[in-house]
Amino acid sequence: MFAKGTPQWVAPCQFVLYAIAVAQFAWVGFRSGPGLPAILDGRYVIEARGHVFKVISPVEYLALRATLLRMAAAFMAAVYFLPMMYWWRRGKD
Repeated sequence: MFAKGTPQWVAPCQFVLYAIAVAQFAWVGFRSGPGLPAILDGRYVIEARGHVFKVISPVEYLALRATLLRMAAAFMAAVYFLPMMYWWRRGKD
């Protein structure tokens, strides 16, 4: 009943959005390794749970933060696509 009247392209688009989100997640893991970018004591570092893995430059820090934000946006798009399509189709009826 939920999929009634939904166009055939919705399911493939949902799959593609989740694939992009998972690829972004893998890319973040590949780029930052075991930790996440942070600023500790005025230094830009890759850290996890207080353990510093690597000192990085400000440019690398910003690039890694941008990658994290891109991953979050990809997951948000993937998660909210299906409800958006449901309510969009409801408005057309």
